[in-house]
Amino acid sequence: PKRQTVLVAEDVSTNQDIIVEMLNLLGHEVDIADNGQTAVAKFLEGNYALIFMDCQMPIMDGYEASRRIRQLETEQQMTPIPIIALTAGSDRRDRNRCFDAGMNDYLTKPFSISDIQHAIDKRLLEVHLKANTEKSSESTGSIGIPAKKPVQAAKGPIDQSAINSIREVEKHTGKTILPSLKEGYIKQMEEKLRDIKSLVSSRDARAISATAHAIKSMSVNIGARHVAGISANIEKEYSNGPIQTNHLENAIPRLTKAYFEFLKALDMALSDTHDS
Repeated sequence: PKRQTVLVAEDVSTNQDIIVEMLNLLGHEVDIADNGQTAVAKFLEGNYALIFMDCQMPIMDGYEASRRIRQLETEQQMTPIPIIALTAGSDRRDRNRCFDAGMNDYLTKPFSISDIQHAIDKRLLEVHLKANTEKSSESTGSIGIPAKKPVQAAKGPIDQSAINSIREVEKHTGKTILPSLKEGYIKQMEEKLRDIKSLVSSRDARAISATAHAIKSMSVNIGARHVAGISANIEKEYSNGPIQTNHLENAIPRLTKAYFEFLKALDMALSDTHDS
C-alpha cells in the first residue's frame, strides 16, 4: 500500500507513542496534534490521507474538531477526509456521538496493529471507490465498525491484549519500546495522581472527570486494567456535576494501590522477557 501521511489528534503522550509506533510500522508518516484546535489548523495546512481523532482533549475536543473540519470541507468544497475516532469508551452513546459529529469510524482503546490496519484499509478503499464513481454529496456516516475482539474476563492487574499489541510492534520493528512506555506512563500517572488529589476538596466536577478520563485513557492503552476501571468510575460519577467529595477521597487510595500493583506486575512481565 502507498505510504500515507496520517494526522493523529491525541493529547496523552503514552497513547501518542503507541499509535505512532504502530503507524510507522505500517509504513505511514505521522503528524501529531495535541488538541482539537491544533488538529483543525493542521488539517487546513497539511495534506493528510486520514485523521485518527481522540474524542476527549483539552481546548477543543474531538467531536467539535470533527464538526469544524466537516464545515470547512463544505465551505471550501473539499473532498471529505476519513476521520476515525479513538476512544476509551465503547457504548452505543459514544458511537452515536462520533457519527453525529461527522466521524466515519470508531476504534476502542486498546487497539492492535491489525485494528489500525483494518480501519485505514477500509476507509481509504471507500475514498478510492468514491473517486472512481460518481461524486457523492453525502460523504460522512458509518458503513460499519471494525469488529472488536471479545473482551476476556481476566482478573489480573494487566490487560494482556494491550501488552500483546505493544509486543507485536516490538517483534516487527526490533525496537524495545515497553520500558520507555512504562517510564512515560509513570511520569504521567504521578502528575495525574497529584492533580486528582488536589481536586479532592474542590467542587470542580468537570476537572475531576477530565483528569480521571486522562488516567483511564493512558491506562487502557498500556494495559493497566484496574487503574482504568477505577478511573472510569470516577469519570462517570463526576460527569454529571459535583457529588460528595468523600467519593473521590475513598477512590484515590484504591486508584493508587491499583497503580502500584500494575507497576509490580509489569516489572514481572518485563523481567520474564529478559529471562527468556
